[in-house]
Amino acid sequence: MIDIFDVSDAIQEATRGERERMGRDAWEMAVDDACHLVVERFNQRTERTQRWAKVYSGGAPETGHERCERVRAYMPANYKVTGFDTEYVYITGFDNSGWTLDGYVIPRLASGLSRCEEILPA
Repeated sequence: MIDIFDVSDAIQEATRGERERMGRDAWEMAVDDACHLVVERFNQRTERTQRWAKVYSGGAPETGHERCERVRAYMPANYKVTGFDTEYVYITGFDNSGWTLDGYVIPRLASGLSRCEEILPA
C-alpha cells in the first residue's frame, strides 16, 4: 500500500507551475483527484487474490505424478500444481502482471491440448 499524502506531495511538487494557470481551488481539486486515482490504481494492481483451476487429464496413459509434471511444465512461476485425482490436475496461484490465469495459464495449457477451467469460490 502507498500513502496518499506522499502521492499528494509528489503531485503538488510536479505541478506547482499549474497552480497560477488553473487557479488555486481548481488546482487543489485536480491534485486531490489525481492522488485518489493513483492510489486506487496502485492498490488494484497489488491486490493479490489466490485463484484455483483444474486441468482435465482423464484418459491420459500417464501416472498421476507424470500428469502433474506435464502440467507443471506449462506453469509460470506464480502458479503451481497442488494435487491430482483420476480426472484432474489441480493448480493454484496469484496473477502477476501479464502472468494471469485467464491471459496466460489457460491459453498456454490449451496450446498443449489440455483443457483448463477456473474453480470459482462457492
